[in-house]
Amino acid sequence: MGFFGRTLVTLLGIILLFAVAFGAGLLLQPRGPKPVIPEGMLQVTLQDGQLLIGWPDRLEIARCRIEYSADGKEYTQLGVFSNHSVILQETQENTPVYLKLRPIRETVNWLGVSCEKQGDLSDIRIEPAVLDAPDLQSDVDSEDKRIFFSCNAKEGSGFEISIQNDQGQWQSVAETDSALICLGAGQDFDVLRGRDTILFTGRSFVRKGGYTAYSPYAKPVEIAHSDLFGDQWGITYESLSDRRYALQWEPVPGKYGEVQQWSAKEEDWVTKAVLSQSVTRYETGTLPSGTQVKFRVVSYDNSDQRREGVYAQAPYELTFRTEVSPLYCTVWPLNEQTLWKNADGTAALAKIPAGETLCVLGEEENCFEVRYRDQIGYVDQRYCMIDLREYLGDLCEYEIRNGDESLFRVHGYEIPQISGTRIRGYEHTTLCDGEYLVPLLYPTARILLQAANAVRRDGYRLRIYDAFRPNEATRYLYDTMSALMGKKAEGSEQTYAAIMTGNRYGLSSFLAQTVSAHNRGIALDLTLVEEETGTELSMQTSMHDLSWYSSTADNNENANLLARYMSLAGFNGLVSEWWHFQDDEIREELQLNVYLKEGVTPKGWKKDDVGWKYRREDGSFCRSMMLEIDGKQRTFDENGYCLNDF
Repeated sequence: MGFFGRTLVTLLGIILLFAVAFGAGLLLQPRGPKPVIPEGMLQVTLQDGQLLIGWPDRLEIARCRIEYSADGKEYTQLGVFSNHSVILQETQENTPVYLKLRPIRETVNWLGVSCEKQGDLSDIRIEPAVLDAPDLQSDVDSEDKRIFFSCNAKEGSGFEISIQNDQGQWQSVAETDSALICLGAGQDFDVLRGRDTILFTGRSFVRKGGYTAYSPYAKPVEIAHSDLFGDQWGITYESLSDRRYALQWEPVPGKYGEVQQWSAKEEDWVTKAVLSQSVTRYETGTLPSGTQVKFRVVSYDNSDQRREGVYAQAPYELTFRTEVSPLYCTVWPLNEQTLWKNADGTAALAKIPAGETLCVLGEEENCFEVRYRDQIGYVDQRYCMIDLREYLGDLCEYEIRNGDESLFRVHGYEIPQISGTRIRGYEHTTLCDGEYLVPLLYPTARILLQAANAVRRDGYRLRIYDAFRPNEATRYLYDTMSALMGKKAEGSEQTYAAIMTGNRYGLSSFLAQTVSAHNRGIALDLTLVEEETGTELSMQTSMHDLSWYSSTADNNENANLLARYMSLAGFNGLVSEWWHFQDDEIREELQLNVYLKEGVTPKGWKKDDVGWKYRREDGSFCRSMMLEIDGKQRTFDENGYCLNDF
């Protein structure tokens, strides 16, 4: 072999060696992303001179290498800590502590060998402060199987609720920046058979730059199984996934067991499944959001007993309230949206017009997964309005009267072309089954949930008379009323202007001339009703009384109570209308300068556990027919499901 031949062989050997080394390096490389402690996730508690530093279990950080400094210059190794926490002794309040943290996650490499993966080094400056343990209060709703927690946390702080797990450790189950936390048995904590009591505690917190400071835990609260379920141990339930539940019960003496669900519409029990005696479990499928549901299990030996309602034993009955989630809810983009293939906003699929009717298939990274025509993708949920009736269920009541007989009056005097009419833009608000569309921007709907839970804890319910108002309705109301201001109200010697303003306000104090918060989907008109009787609380005026008598300066005790509930949840009021509340915080956060001119409709695709349906403008579904939709001939069965979709 000549010189050039030997040189070529040598070069090939070197290349092969580098290739083998490179391949080995890849195979030995730990799999998965780097571990990280996100900003604000580091938990800090100062108590009795000890600074407890921890991180949540869910971050999957096995260990953390920590360096300490008193001045931010010279650092010393504290060591590598597991168990999700480390304690610094002899820590002084308001004396800064400087840390360098490197999280470590256990993983495997591409050869399947166990190893560890280290995250980036992060610098944290902590200013230790002593927070007082809160005074935790609890209230049990045995009908809905829910527990309400509140505490005396100071303004600007939130609080967290934890449950004691089987190992005797406190495990966080919920936190809030508001004044109330509502937990549902069977979905937020364990209520399975054989457990007599559950221990809860809470602690307040303040979010700081890079970490969250916590108080010590409050005195534990004990909730007994009987507080939620009475003496009935026969049946329990647990959450399987998003609004899907499993009912479990003790074996029944009859040959057959039947699962029934109460139907408020039919005012009767509806059979959901007939099971043999040996079966003691039933999975519900996806139930409506935020709705009280009622099930029972009956047992019998033959069809004659079943027909006569003679059961082998007293039925097991269970009532609970489903969790609130947007799954399968109707949403409408407030502005033109890009339909993305991925939730991270990559790979655009289409442009969705503002006001298009969509159905939520999932929720991920501030996005809704939706269907637009025959494509599935993601849209920005922050700019979508959601149907409150579907989202909050019967946590609230809904009477969008602008869709049939408007309540607008001027202190009892009817307004021509407005009072008792359907306001322009609300044509499709009232559905064929008598229900209403109630659109509200999704971030605003989430804080409305806090208010709805708070009022229910005290025996009330919110009744919503208006949410999203199309801009064409806003302009119609203003222009029509403006033309009448100088005219005498029918049956009165005074003009509308005199009755309305009282020399205090102008028309624009009650009706926006151009664009209102209602047009942006962040405002509500509502009142309080007694939950048990459905009676509205008496206010200083009726709903939508466009006059100075509605001023919050003249609020009676009930109007002040409503205002207190809404302000605690984060809403601001309007001085001229006791019923009006809006979400100014989300408007500022999103720099919300978009609005919808026209009203929305229910017309569009609708999904459930079985399949896809198509809804008309009146809310009814296409059944037993063929129809061309989005350029494709579709066939619908007698139940409304599309047989040749996608």
